[in-house]
Amino acid sequence: MLTLITVPEALQELNSRWRPQEKTVTLELGAALGMALAEPVRSPRHIPPFARATMDGYAVQAADTYGASETASQMITLCGQIAMGEAPQHILQPGETMQIATGGMLPTGADAVVMLEYTELLGDQLLIQRPVAPGENTTQPGEDLRQDQEVLTVGHILTAADIGLCASLGYCQLDCFTRPRVAIFSTGDELLSPGEEYQPGMIYDSNGSMLHALCQSIGVTADFLACLPDELHELQAALAASLQIYDLVIFSGGTSVGGKDFTKVAIDACGSPGVLVHGLNIKPGKPTLLGLVAQIPVFGLSGNPVTAALTFQLLVEPTLGRWQSVSTPTRSRLKARLTRNLPSPGGMISYIRCRISQAENIPGLWLAHPLLGGSGLLSTLAQADALLTIPANAEGLRENSEVEVELLR
Repeated sequence: MLTLITVPEALQELNSRWRPQEKTVTLELGAALGMALAEPVRSPRHIPPFARATMDGYAVQAADTYGASETASQMITLCGQIAMGEAPQHILQPGETMQIATGGMLPTGADAVVMLEYTELLGDQLLIQRPVAPGENTTQPGEDLRQDQEVLTVGHILTAADIGLCASLGYCQLDCFTRPRVAIFSTGDELLSPGEEYQPGMIYDSNGSMLHALCQSIGVTADFLACLPDELHELQAALAASLQIYDLVIFSGGTSVGGKDFTKVAIDACGSPGVLVHGLNIKPGKPTLLGLVAQIPVFGLSGNPVTAALTFQLLVEPTLGRWQSVSTPTRSRLKARLTRNLPSPGGMISYIRCRISQAENIPGLWLAHPLLGGSGLLSTLAQADALLTIPANAEGLRENSEVEVELLR
């Protein structure tokens, strides 16, 4: 007999007993994309580290340009050119200027840059046709980042822009949290691995590939290890071996209470506390298992593909999200009008896959088309855009009622 609890209660049962064991690794910048920082990134100096030009032109003392116009140019003396990557040695005096390119370092004494298009050069004399204010067309030291400023925090998932930022600060390596490693097993005497020759009465395993892909989609390292027969000793041996290597284990199949459903027995046999939860008040997904062995979470998901995908989203995904190295998706929600009546068994939360479309004649109106069928129909999962939840205290939903759906894409 199953003892049914809610999904939040199941997660609380696990989370009250378990905390992820974070491991760290030092990575070259090129290998750190998508990883989570284990140490904060700080700016070792002001950025920019010196006052520099933001336009091609001439470095000046702004006061020398006051009153300049197209009809009454101000004239100052050109005394040199600043090469890129060079720290100018000349100290700019009143009435002097130096040519400078975008990104070039301003010489001491300069406080602005006149854009090239507002000047005319006659020999060593520069005619300025437009005034500039102090700081114009320049950036000052620390204007972007101050020295020792925390730029990226612990747990931040690194993007391509972050990698570029770290490189600009002089970092060549970063300390990151490792991603959790997940072991995946499919169980069932009826399973064939994709690529094997078809045999009557057998089916190809889809859950192994699907669960592997779901792990990858949230940046988790996963290995699909085997299709296992419904034999207790094989399940127990596979679990015991994977507990030595992996941070989380998923079985699909063998979670009910039939004569050959051995997943619960195998989990309990491998160590304490063993199975924490066996049964959820959801449809589909009622016989789902959640266990903890040697501080490794172990999940027993249904062998039905649609149910396995749903319970992965409800249970496995938030569990993996407790690792700082994993960024679980935030899914949008949408108001839509239901296109048919939906019955629901009282006392259980029902999850219905839907296809979403826009109404042809009513701008802004979205329609939710339920995709009905058994939890073994993987094609309905592939077609689904959204997930509709019917509360446990509802006996169903009526056609044309407004519903809120969670977008899957």
